[in-house]
Order: sequence, then C-alpha cells, then structure tokens
Amino acid sequence: MLKKRTRTVDYYFEKIQDPRHHNTIHKLIDIIILSVSAVLAWADTYEQIEHFGKKRIKWLKKFLELPAGILSHDTIDRVFEKINPDEFQIKGVLRPNGLVRPLMLII
Repeated sequence: MLKKRTRTVDYYFEKIQDPRHHNTIHKLIDIIILSVSAVLAWADTYEQIEHFGKKRIKWLKKFLELPAGILSHDTIDRVFEKINPDEFQIKGVLRPNGLVRPLMLII
C-alpha cells in the first residue's frame, strides 16, 4: 500500500524567492502565511492583515516563528511589492462558500 505524502503549507510557496537583500528580520514564509490567513478571514488591505496578525498572534505563533512579532502593514506592502507575481503559486484563494477571490488584489 502506498503512503500518502503529506505536504505542509510552505511546500506551496517554496519557489518564491525572497526579494529582500537586507533587513530580513521577518521570515518570508511567515509574511506569506500571515497574509493568506488574513485574506481567508476577509482581510482586504495590508492594514487589515496587520490587525488580523495582532489580534491572533497567539494562534499564529503555534505554527509561525514570528521572531520580531507581527510586522507593520508598510512592511507587508513593501515585501509583496517586490515579490515576482509569476512565482506566486496560488493565484486565488478558495473561500468556504466556493467563490474564488484573487489574493493578488492585495498585492
């Protein structure tokens, strides 16, 4: 019997190159997972992503490192501005109601 291979969330984002060359106090995977989680919770702006992170930091720290805590909305904006959209594997996020909402709208 073949074993089913379990993939972690970061598997889907591993091909995204970190565009930052310095000041990488926040891990790229933490920024991406925080943002995807917030968008799934209906965040539409970088400010809402930051707010989501601050309100749910205890939960997020269960699976993210967040070495410097939740980053500011300005930092989230700067990081996503530099990410090559062609590297971003997930072009939309499936909502519980079955609708697809493009994640790239906030990027």
